[in-house]
Amino acid sequence: DAQGHELGPKNSRSGPNRLLPEASATGDKGARLRGPGFSPDGERIALNARIDPSIAPSGYALFMILAKTGQATRLPGVRSQNVVAWSPDGKSLAFRDSNNLVRYDLESGKTHTLASSIRSSTAWSRDGKWIADVPNAGVHLISPDGKQNKPVPRRDPEG
Repeated sequence: DAQGHELGPKNSRSGPNRLLPEASATGDKGARLRGPGFSPDGERIALNARIDPSIAPSGYALFMILAKTGQATRLPGVRSQNVVAWSPDGKSLAFRDSNNLVRYDLESGKTHTLASSIRSSTAWSRDGKWIADVPNAGVHLISPDGKQNKPVPRRDPEG
């Protein structure tokens, strides 16, 4: 189950969600927080944090932070190593987990692998119908259910 806590030195060395000392939200030198993204309503921030490997073997975890209070909750069983992209309706997150594009449903807490060989950041279309990503070569548009994955044709800008 998800546990609420503050990201910072006060809780960084103990407890089930302890962060590595350099992963403080207080601006400590060498902080390893990355990929923050605001929810469409501006009330929540999703971000990646370096976490003690004894808790998360990958060394990374995904956190949800309430923008008004700073209260952070680790999303259990979820890891992300890049920028988190919010769906336009605020109900899902898309991110890279290892080399897979993953969609996380915030209501059910379930993850869905949408594509593999992903190497970069993700972005949702404004209408929520596509997630853009860059696999080994070129840009691909992937449906949120993972059933469609189509390359975006490259065109020479000169002509």
